[in-house]
Amino acid sequence: MYMLKFYNISERFKQEINESKYKRWILENKGMLLISILIAIFLTILTYPGIMYSDSYARIGVTSELKTAIHAFNVGNVSMTNLASWLTITPSFFILLSEQIVGSVVLYTFVQCFLLSFFTICAFILNC
Repeated sequence: MYMLKFYNISERFKQEINESKYKRWILENKGMLLISILIAIFLTILTYPGIMYSDSYARIGVTSELKTAIHAFNVGNVSMTNLASWLTITPSFFILLSEQIVGSVVLYTFVQCFLLSFFTICAFILNC
């Protein structure tokens, strides 16, 4: 009986995906997505470890402090949760996430390159 309900949910879920506007948009724009991915791969290889500015190396260094602060916050050690940096935390958080997923900043660089090329192509096509 439970397997039958799960099967019905699975079929309904598949039907929702097939009727999804997101799936339709992706299928209609797969060429643009593919071109953006290829450009992002090229730019990532060309600029590895990333498009670095004077604060980029400091920002990568902040990720270790951020990791320590997140761990301290999780265990309740309030004295170690403050970060002493003049940099904004959001890019450092995404660099830390990239380092945790793939062990390097390459994922962060790839996402930057992909979003830049994708939105540039979108703007060019839409004449924005």
